[in-house]
Amino acid sequence: MSDKPQPLHTIQEMAESLVNLSLSREVAAFAVRDVPMQADHTVLEYESRILQILGVGWAISYFMADRPEKQPLTEAYWNRMFDFSKNLSSVVSAALPENFDYMHVLKQRMDTYLSEFSDLETPSHSTSSLQNDILTRVGLTFARLCGGPDDVHLILAGNRLFHLSLEGVKHYLTSVLD
Repeated sequence: MSDKPQPLHTIQEMAESLVNLSLSREVAAFAVRDVPMQADHTVLEYESRILQILGVGWAISYFMADRPEKQPLTEAYWNRMFDFSKNLSSVVSAALPENFDYMHVLKQRMDTYLSEFSDLETPSHSTSSLQNDILTRVGLTFARLCGGPDDVHLILAGNRLFHLSLEGVKHYLTSVLD
């Protein structure tokens, strides 16, 4: 019998909880609650989902940077997201004249957001300044993707959604890891 304490949750259970967080309609609805009705809410919901999924995935890597569970949890999260994407793609593709690949969309959006950060990781940035720059750029990119690059409500909604995703992961990981 081992004296080593058992983890509160398995990697698979943690991944499932984080996928549920990334797909939470409540978080997205809260983040975009102040966006005026004239905004395209179909695009807003679509882009919110994508940003929330990417934000949770990024937060896992960020908050688990020095932990041995980082790689298995990251892999388990993205494997579950791949399964979700495959199922969603097959349902959506049935209603469209061409195939739809949601995982490809997620990868494209990840590339879009990452390209906005390419010049940020310089020694001249303090940690808090870098974090603020990232949040600002996420908000600006989100607004542009939603069709309102100068819309302060969309900028703040993207900023808020990304921040809520990060904080949700941080809170969850703190509660389940020693």
